[in-house]
Amino acid sequence: MHTLTISPQKIIVKLLLALLLIFIISNCASQKPLATAAYFRFSMNDESYRIRSVSSVDNGNSYNELIGQGFVAVDYDKDRILDKVSLGKVELAKAQQIYEYGLNILDQKDQLQVYSMDIIDYVQENSDYDYQIKSFYPDGSEPFNEFKIIRKRELKDNEIVIIDKKADGLLDEVLKGPVQEVQDYQARYTYVINAGLEKERLFKKDNMILVKKK
Repeated sequence: MHTLTISPQKIIVKLLLALLLIFIISNCASQKPLATAAYFRFSMNDESYRIRSVSSVDNGNSYNELIGQGFVAVDYDKDRILDKVSLGKVELAKAQQIYEYGLNILDQKDQLQVYSMDIIDYVQENSDYDYQIKSFYPDGSEPFNEFKIIRKRELKDNEIVIIDKKADGLLDEVLKGPVQEVQDYQARYTYVINAGLEKERLFKKDNMILVKKK
């Protein structure tokens, strides 16, 4: 008859390995970004939508999402302007109208918070207009630009926002403002890009023109 014996040394080694594994798992879990999310549900034209606001305590990453039937659009810097359709298909301008409608409801209820975030942008001013180019670097997708024109002499509806989806210097879609062709704003965008490149606040990389990170 054979008996199986385990030495005390082997038992101690196994216990130490088990404790080490538990420590690694708990340590990895504690290093995950702590994120909080808040939801707001509303209806527009008999369609239901949600605004999801996400904030991460660890890395400071905060954004809003407009969630509709079959699409999700993201406001990366919580400036009340949707920046990209991340899921599904919808015109960004149409999503923006829905987003503003929902935000206005929150504003009327005094439930809208203003966030101050680090923005990668280049601003150029003159007597009549402020021009702003913002570059976004979303995780898992290519960078893109947002071009904003602010009309100083207008007190209401004074913003025009156009998206450069590929950050290639060519505007693609008017997101907010008077309904016009993107070509009507292209000359201004090109002018601001050239000024930014000359001042070395913008740079070229892989057929893209982006704002330098500060």
